[in-house]
Amino acid sequence: MPLIDNRNRLFGLVNPIDLFVLAILVTAALVAANVLFGIFDSGDTYLVDVQFDVTALGVRGFDSGQVQVGDDVYSAVAGRLGEIVAVDAYPSQIEVLGEDGQTVVVESELATDVRMTVRGRGATDSLGYLVGGVRIQNNTRLDIMTEGLEAERAYVSSVGPAKD
Repeated sequence: MPLIDNRNRLFGLVNPIDLFVLAILVTAALVAANVLFGIFDSGDTYLVDVQFDVTALGVRGFDSGQVQVGDDVYSAVAGRLGEIVAVDAYPSQIEVLGEDGQTVVVESELATDVRMTVRGRGATDSLGYLVGGVRIQNNTRLDIMTEGLEAERAYVSSVGPAKD
């Protein structure tokens, strides 16, 4: 079998010029995708264990059994963020109008603030951490879910490499 046949096809399958044009088009598409979407990040990105605190404020009707160490935490818009390694719940602080007309801060009888320490695996780069498809930085707002809790607009209060 000759390298190029009588119809100028490489191994009788494809025209070398068509193959060259196809390679140029694929390369141009990949370059455009990288420029537009940053698909091939040239920065130093690598996977690490990440630990972050996320606090859900004003959870109504919270019961301490709803969230436990070992439960998985998910982002409502992406994937799994990690596993809960610590949970702390305390009454929400709310402002009410006092008898003297001044605003005072009291503990709520109806709402609870729930702080969870979550450990997950994600990519790190110059911007921080990307865990489960979500950028995790201080003060990031997240809609999170566990098996027993859904919280909109929870926020990240600290983030860093996981502690052993």
